[in-house]
Amino acid sequence: MFSCLCFVFFQQARGFVIKKSFYPTKYLKLQDKSKQFIISGTQEERITIKAASVARMSASLDALDRTTAHSSSSSSSSSHCRIVFGTAALGKADNPFELLDAAYEKGFHRFDLARTYGGGLSEQIFGDWMQDRGVDRNSVSIITKGGMGQDKYGNPERPLLTREGLQEEIKVSLDALKTDWVEMYMFHRDDPRLHVSKFVVWANELVQAGKTKEWGVSNWSFERFQDAYEYAVSYNLEPPRANSPQFSLAVPKCDVWPTTYSISGPQYKEQIEWYNQHNVELLCWEVLAKGFMAKPRLWSKEDVDSSTFYKPTELGSDEWRLQRIQRAYCYDMNYRRRHVATEVAKKHGCKLSQVVVSFILGMGKNISVIFGSNNLNHLEDMVGLTECQLLDEEAKMRLSRLLWSPHYQFPQPVLEIPVPTPTDGAFPRWNETALAPS
Repeated sequence: MFSCLCFVFFQQARGFVIKKSFYPTKYLKLQDKSKQFIISGTQEERITIKAASVARMSASLDALDRTTAHSSSSSSSSSHCRIVFGTAALGKADNPFELLDAAYEKGFHRFDLARTYGGGLSEQIFGDWMQDRGVDRNSVSIITKGGMGQDKYGNPERPLLTREGLQEEIKVSLDALKTDWVEMYMFHRDDPRLHVSKFVVWANELVQAGKTKEWGVSNWSFERFQDAYEYAVSYNLEPPRANSPQFSLAVPKCDVWPTTYSISGPQYKEQIEWYNQHNVELLCWEVLAKGFMAKPRLWSKEDVDSSTFYKPTELGSDEWRLQRIQRAYCYDMNYRRRHVATEVAKKHGCKLSQVVVSFILGMGKNISVIFGSNNLNHLEDMVGLTECQLLDEEAKMRLSRLLWSPHYQFPQPVLEIPVPTPTDGAFPRWNETALAPS
């Protein structure tokens, strides 16, 4: 059986030297043998770093006791807490309370939410459900995401996040959820215009204020995540405990959604191992590729017209969503992967979705899967799944070759926009169709 990845892991800084003096330019230098961080911040934020460090050192044992107790409780109540119930479409369910009732009764006690889901509707429904049903707050683990303001789709030109804006946003989320805290608060998107130190300090303030037990990020590149992690550890601050990328047997040919990040494909194998070694949870979305890896005949080659993949469409429309999904997932190698996974499912007497989820869970103990469906029958498919318990060694090897082997000529991701560094100046204009392939 698996225990929830809710434990607090403490790592020691390795080889870092913090210069004691503060510079009149408001920069603090941090050095190690391989890199140098230049961290900007106000006097108040620098004081926060020092205060949070002291507080974290003195409270670490108490925090470990609390999180261990909570994790043990969650583990005993849920046999599959690595499968997290997703709520992105909760507001579209015919009866959302009935859906949440069914999920909870079947053992889904960990829930993924976000301020952008339904414009806050998912958080509101979930909070109302907990209150109406009298759900014991300690029996559920809540993940919610924010930091995007009014942006719904990951526009890189959105207004810059501020400390005050983040604090107001989490307040709105907690009010909607009708709770004083969440188990994990995540930045829903990265913003390379801000140095990682901003995110680390602001997140630690939320932890110290008791508004979240842990913090993480969603759709951050490996390099940015490493920088944030190393910065936090160097200052004895709470580092990010999770990243939420796309991960599936279906490898996306391009960004699925604007400014998102994927770890599908052989080029990311070393990154996945680093996350595992550092006890960082990978909270993976679209493992079933929006149904492509759940329904063997969905979007067959004959039904998909690739000439429409870059046709101008209205941002956020159903046509826009379908276009992005199909151009990311519907290509020859993914059809091959689905065919093989379907054969494995038939051999083992299970469903395609079960094979794919089991396979991804088998990639590491630190990997969790976000599973969302408004169909009550689909919940049964995930009940009781554990790491590759459905698959024999031959099936695991067969699927692994499809995902990891460079022999299959995996496509390189097509980036829609250049990714700037914090010193690049103005962010490039966002154009959904500007970089259509020639």
